[in-house]
Amino acid sequence: MGRYKEIFTKSIEEPEAFWGKAAESIDWYKKWDKVLDDTNPPFYSWFAGGEMNTCYNAVDRHVEGGRADQVAIIYDSPVTNTIQKFTYRELPTPSKNSPTGNSLTWWQTLPGYSKVRVLKKATQLSSICP
Repeated sequence: MGRYKEIFTKSIEEPEAFWGKAAESIDWYKKWDKVLDDTNPPFYSWFAGGEMNTCYNAVDRHVEGGRADQVAIIYDSPVTNTIQKFTYRELPTPSKNSPTGNSLTWWQTLPGYSKVRVLKKATQLSSICP
């Protein structure tokens, strides 16, 4: 059996063990009480009781881990014929201990974004990165 199929099979046959182990590789403020809360089907909850910061895990931990100058996002617009690369260091995200970020400024640097689109994107980012 190939490695992919082996991993896929484990994720299906033992989802709590599989995803619990995977979740250990990211940072949590508070570890979950239960990997999968299935006490109210069909409304299931993964990592019940756990608390983490998605933006910290997506960006800041990479900066702290020595990958600050690695490309994190490539903005490629065929409409404006623009390609921009942003490293983890260049992405303005909230720090692990800060609830605010500077996503509006970042979106304003992308060509072709009107103020309305900038505000929409900043709102989307702030809903992901509280």
